[in-house]
Amino acid sequence: MRERHTYQPTEAEIAWAAGLYEGEGTAIYLKSGRSQWMAIRMTDKEPIERMCRLFGGNFKDAFINPGEVGKGYKPKFMWRVSAWRDIIRVTEAIYPWLSPRRQRQIDAVLVHKPAHPRGELACPPEPIPSVLGMQRHRKNGVPPCDTCRRSWNLYYAERRKRLGKEEIARRNRAQYLKRKALLAKQEGMSSEITN
Repeated sequence: MRERHTYQPTEAEIAWAAGLYEGEGTAIYLKSGRSQWMAIRMTDKEPIERMCRLFGGNFKDAFINPGEVGKGYKPKFMWRVSAWRDIIRVTEAIYPWLSPRRQRQIDAVLVHKPAHPRGELACPPEPIPSVLGMQRHRKNGVPPCDTCRRSWNLYYAERRKRLGKEEIARRNRAQYLKRKALLAKQEGMSSEITN
């Protein structure tokens, strides 16, 4: 999994990026392929590299579209973000600086944003009995928030009430024995391979 971009651009850098996006950028949502992206394509390399430093994303080195070959077009460079969390992060930064036309273009893409984009934690505002929040935190490598920790505790408190201590102990014992048997089986297979 690619490491998340953590640099926080200054207000001046955000204004610069918004100006660049205003002149050269685009935001697209393809219903057919259910994909989306924000991109800037231009013939100058330095501004594209700077966008990558400010907001992360993908950098595409000099390329010429097949229809432009042999027609005198200069090679282009491209910056692109396509994950919802990246699109949202960039949009939240530059949106106030954009013209109404560019804002409408971004709004037309954001209207298709799923309720909980992949990679977004989407923690509940109040604790609810659930283990999902803690699992999302663990999966994304983010320390759990208080709400998800309390939700986890509520879930297990309700589970203890519902099942009783004896039933939980019986289930835990069954899981332990199942894991132990699986490990023994795997060790037996590995010893057969080494012999």
